[in-house]
Amino acid sequence: MRLNFKRISALVASALMLGTTAGIASAANYPAPFVTNGTANVAVVYGSGAALSDSTAAGSIATSLSSFVSGGDNVSVSGEAVPLDRGTASKIWLNTSLTNAQSVFTASDLPNTLATSTFSGSTSTTVTPQITMMSAVTAGGDNTNTVEFSKQPTASVDPLIGVSIGATASNALYNATVVFGTAEAFNTTASQGPALHLFGRDYVVSSATTGGASGQLVLFQSAQTLTLSQGGTSGSSTATATVNGVSHTVQLINAGTTSATISVDGTTQSVTVGSSVTINGVSIAVTSVQSSTAGGNTATVLVGANQLTFKNGQSVTSGSNNQVILGTTAYFGGTPDALTSLTVSVYAPDTSHDWIGKGNTFVDPVFGSFAITNSGLNVETTSTSRDTIKVITAGATTLDLSMKDKNGNAATFDFATNKSVWNLSTQNGYSIYPYEMANLSINSYTLTGTGNNNQYVGHLLQLQSVYNDTSTYTNDKATFYDQITGQTLTTTTPTSEGTTSLIIDGRTYGVTYWGAAGSSTSAGAAIKFPSSDSPLTTTYVLYPTILANGGESVMLYKNMTLNLGTFNGTAGGTPSVSSFYLPNGNGLTQVTVSETTTGGMNTTWLINGNAVSTNATDGSNFTTVTVGKLVWNFTSSGVNNVTRIYLDYPTTGAQSGGATINEPAVVVFDGKDTSNNYNAVIIDTTQSPIGTSTSGVGVNGIYYTSTSGYGNATTGVQFYSNSNLASWVDGYGTLVTKDSTNSGQPIATLLYPPQQVYEQLYLGASSATVAGGNLGNVLVTDSQVSTVSSKNLVVVGGSCINSAAAALVGGAYCGSAWTAATGIGSGQFLIKGYTSGIAGNSFALLVAGYEAADTTNAANYLTHYTVDTSKAYSGTSGTTANLIVS
Repeated sequence: MRLNFKRISALVASALMLGTTAGIASAANYPAPFVTNGTANVAVVYGSGAALSDSTAAGSIATSLSSFVSGGDNVSVSGEAVPLDRGTASKIWLNTSLTNAQSVFTASDLPNTLATSTFSGSTSTTVTPQITMMSAVTAGGDNTNTVEFSKQPTASVDPLIGVSIGATASNALYNATVVFGTAEAFNTTASQGPALHLFGRDYVVSSATTGGASGQLVLFQSAQTLTLSQGGTSGSSTATATVNGVSHTVQLINAGTTSATISVDGTTQSVTVGSSVTINGVSIAVTSVQSSTAGGNTATVLVGANQLTFKNGQSVTSGSNNQVILGTTAYFGGTPDALTSLTVSVYAPDTSHDWIGKGNTFVDPVFGSFAITNSGLNVETTSTSRDTIKVITAGATTLDLSMKDKNGNAATFDFATNKSVWNLSTQNGYSIYPYEMANLSINSYTLTGTGNNNQYVGHLLQLQSVYNDTSTYTNDKATFYDQITGQTLTTTTPTSEGTTSLIIDGRTYGVTYWGAAGSSTSAGAAIKFPSSDSPLTTTYVLYPTILANGGESVMLYKNMTLNLGTFNGTAGGTPSVSSFYLPNGNGLTQVTVSETTTGGMNTTWLINGNAVSTNATDGSNFTTVTVGKLVWNFTSSGVNNVTRIYLDYPTTGAQSGGATINEPAVVVFDGKDTSNNYNAVIIDTTQSPIGTSTSGVGVNGIYYTSTSGYGNATTGVQFYSNSNLASWVDGYGTLVTKDSTNSGQPIATLLYPPQQVYEQLYLGASSATVAGGNLGNVLVTDSQVSTVSSKNLVVVGGSCINSAAAALVGGAYCGSAWTAATGIGSGQFLIKGYTSGIAGNSFALLVAGYEAADTTNAANYLTHYTVDTSKAYSGTSGTTANLIVS
């Protein structure tokens, strides 16, 4: 940290207090405790006098936290509702059954809506409601009770992610079931009058209920119950009832033994006991009548009652005209004269209502008291927290890749050009070699990789110059240009002729160089990776990846021809290759290479123990190797010791695949999914005629290796609003949109989520509201800490420029004083949790560097790597940190 930063004055005791306890009681990986179960409780504090980069780092942390808040928003629930998922491992992932976490919901989940009650009818029995979510159909697609990416609810919309609802009784969305403790005779007089409490509402059994195998159960939903008397010595024949906010005058005109004549606002109609009619727009049911010469006529009238009729194996009906409630089937346990259970299976009423999209609520069509609400994805497809990678055109013959690396460096660069060959190269014809120890000529490119566990960024380097002094090697050097960071890198002073070192991200790469001093035509160099990636002189990394800003890794692909005998320009009795290392999505996997006999260079080679006759007819003999979720094909070339290596099209998911990819492609590896896989998305390019300039290049198909995904390889899911657009979504939630506005040169945009996506679904009372609000502005300066005393804090920047940090470490330390207090020196950062130190705040995480650039690295590391916020870490870059052990 620079000594010329503005020093903060003494702290105000009422706002900030010195704390002594570091760490929190139990392990909690970021984003906890700032975002827990989708709910945020956080403020991000930066110094009011800090460098701009500190506030930028604070903003990046706030953006990262917002991606973990439910639905990309902070979901709030008002009323009784519970999520369908439970914990990290049981989310409702894309193409996952809604029962992935829990299938049966009872009073323990919804104590009011699913409350157990007692019904005092022909017997006294318990009434236990429950809702059972039904398992998904195995095949993905429409009407499967899964989360899918589709044009729903009709084909006249653009594709979205939402819940596809089953369309038949055999594919119900859920079953609403009531279990009776003892068999109940609902067709008896004793059962036709007491309140029957079902799913949070009261019902009355109608006398129209009949027993037997073909019997029916008829219920009236109680609205208002009136007892009207006419002609007797007590009671009134007229009463006022309010339905939907409108007052109505209800009068008993006359009553017989089986019916009553009722007037509503002057309109009169006869109503049979046990049935309902609509009078003057008001539903009227008569549950009982008494007619007596001495006592007059009395009728029990339900005003605003909804009649429901249940028959075993048939659709539920409503109203006096028995209107069918589409998408329902009733099932009896027993018969209505000895009923042990009632189940209503609910599914989509029609193809226009077979979808629950973000913000939509599916209300139970029978009881109406509960609903399923979709609050959206945890990371919406439009979320700004998604990382963007683009494959775009740069003229007729060149494709560019636009991306940011893990450290936030943005670049757009040529990666494939169709000139003399359709290959990985720039528009100027400079080749890109995607392997270790490529013999680079001046201006050509190669890549370094992410290493195991993706702990490094990876770089695209151009060899700019080689100086080979004829008199002394100590003056020799090679310079490289980093295409993404814009930095020029120079090798260290050689200790012997022809070899030197290149330091990248603190790692040492070996460089072999050649050529006359000042030569640009005959000079060249090759880069050997550190032993942690490639341990031997005979091991080589193929297709090293670049770690992108969202944590995904990016690979540039083109099939290659490899001479196993002289891979690095060597020849003789010892093979020059013993292993290749290929990317698996989280680092590298070894693929062994050996001769079938020792000594000499042989026609037949063993690739991971499987033989390939290299000089067999081109393509006639091959073996495949699976690395992660990708399949690599080593095949004969027709030339002794020479093999071709191809990437196979995926054969899983919606892709037909199986053949080799023969043109340049961009491969993007997802993060680890819930099945512990690192799946990949392949953006394939057009198979234009080699060397032509009239046939433009562009994006061809989009392929994914995950078994859960949507969009055919070549057509995707077409947009309704724009036929030139089509999208693909894989099981992780990575979205790719292909734009064919220029039909000869389509382009593509990939949006990568910071974590695997899942749908946030809630089951609850229909009166409950499930709403989201943005995370909001959680950024505050250190002078505003007292305004966020109820929040957990992320404190960004050191104690020299952030008074909140000073409160945590014990003083406004700068320079060597900061090092003495924290152990963090020049070029280092600290990430450390404190349970006290700032008044009113239960937890604070310090994210601070010695200088401003180190604080930026700390923020990058926190938001992109697994950090246990209960512990302390020191680091030197945005990709490297060590746990501090006390």
